[in-house]
Amino acid sequence: MDKVQGLGALWDLGPAGLVACCFLFSLELPLYPQTLRDEHGSPLRALLTTGQSALTARTNAELTRTATRLATEDWKSDAGAVRLAVYGALLDLAARQGGGKAWAETFFASDESATADPGAAEPVRPMPPPTPEPEPAEPDPAPLPG
Repeated sequence: MDKVQGLGALWDLGPAGLVACCFLFSLELPLYPQTLRDEHGSPLRALLTTGQSALTARTNAELTRTATRLATEDWKSDAGAVRLAVYGALLDLAARQGGGKAWAETFFASDESATADPGAAEPVRPMPPPTPEPEPAEPDPAPLPG
């Protein structure tokens, strides 16, 4: 029974692994000579162990890929939150200095510039100085009646 439990992990190799495990288990029966067991048992065990190692490596690669994907999605979410915070601060600054929403948007790549040339950086345009409010004009003197 211990031999079957020891080979149990090798059953994860699929149908070929199952056949190999059954063959390996059958070799342990006393009806086969020891020379046959020695000749075929050791190489078969080595191949099954190699297959199990390959499956373990594949499982670890899948786990690593999943962890990396989750970390990337988390980073993207954090980067989006920072971008929105910067955009909000720029909108606040633009409103206080008399600029508009368009000025704040110049700090971020537009859809047209992203598709046109991904390697080119969009130049940052400085904020225009606030326009002074016009001074009230002096009223025209009223014409004299007459």
